[in-house]
Amino acid sequence: MKITMRSDVDVTADALVYGLLEGEENISFDQELLSEYRKAMERKIFSSAFGEVYTTRLTHLPFQKVVLIGLGK
Repeated sequence: MKITMRSDVDVTADALVYGLLEGEENISFDQELLSEYRKAMERKIFSSAFGEVYTTRLTHLPFQKVVLIGLGK
């Protein structure tokens, strides 16, 4: 498995993994992902606490999976 960390979005990757600090909503590059994140928070399926993981698929993005990871404080 190859893991590459980048600050820009690589549209050739199979998955987009996005880390979030507690209280942060810095998902400004995609409004649908931001909406999905907020819904998961409201339904208490995901929080940005350390170790939390939420996986989804957004058909308008070129990735097979989008993974949100809680980084804590």
